[in-house]
Amino acid sequence: MPLVAVGLRTLCVATTTIRPDFYETWKMVYYEASTAIHDREKKLEEAAELIEKVSHIISLLSLGHCTHCCVWRLQWNSRK
Repeated sequence: MPLVAVGLRTLCVATTTIRPDFYETWKMVYYEASTAIHDREKKLEEAAELIEKVSHIISLLSLGHCTHCCVWRLQWNSRK
């Protein structure tokens, strides 16, 4: 079950190395999405997916209510 489905706030930390030309293209896509009048949220999600697809998850942190904390760490070593 996804952590957000049980009411936990989730923070994902990821890393990637991208080429300058990829970044410049992505930056234009993101700017156009962030200033769109129609379907802004959908376009922002699509822009975020472009980066997410080339990223490697380092860790995942989920926090529950103030009285308790659930920490889920996921360590991925993409060099194995």
